[in-house]
Amino acid sequence: MLIFEKLAELELPKNCKMLDAGCGDGSFLFELQEKGYFNIHGCDMDEKGFVPNDIKFKKANFHQKLPYHDHEFDVVFSLEVIEHLENPWFFMDELHRIIRPHGHCVLTTPNPDNITSKILFLLMGRFNHFGHNLSYEFNEAVIRKDKHRTPIFHFFFQEMVYKRFIIITYWSNGLQPIFKGKEIDFKTKSPLIGADKIYFLKKRE
Repeated sequence: MLIFEKLAELELPKNCKMLDAGCGDGSFLFELQEKGYFNIHGCDMDEKGFVPNDIKFKKANFHQKLPYHDHEFDVVFSLEVIEHLENPWFFMDELHRIIRPHGHCVLTTPNPDNITSKILFLLMGRFNHFGHNLSYEFNEAVIRKDKHRTPIFHFFFQEMVYKRFIIITYWSNGLQPIFKGKEIDFKTKSPLIGADKIYFLKKRE
């Protein structure tokens, strides 16, 4: 997994304080445990789906202030969360607030910048991972609960983290075809290809 490859390069102590913001059932936290990290925490908007009982969990509304102190965490992970939010700028401000100076943030999100997605938008008026069921006339209740709302473009994200974080590593991973088919797994530094984006960020002072 690319995230763990880079995490190993940082040589962080196993007792560093980590948060998975948007942890879902806690599967990624289990993986962190298997890697030997033990000071790990999770938060999510839905507490019912959280499985681990030996990991500290808090219910959090990502449209509001997160229930943590300033500079509390060494590393915050947010995997496939930001595209669900109405105000990703506020969310990034909150992640910046709870991470200690020079701490790290690892964020993943679908890639609307890739060529496949641009062709799909030209032909069908939508980006990959942002389907027609985003229409509020289609199913407002489902959209408000769980659907992708905000495509995070690369230039847009760079502005979002400007003066808050340094982008120390960026990957685009996997090739998603326009139509149904097998995904080709690879990593690249170009946002023009790859289905998902992975950002490794370092907080500025």
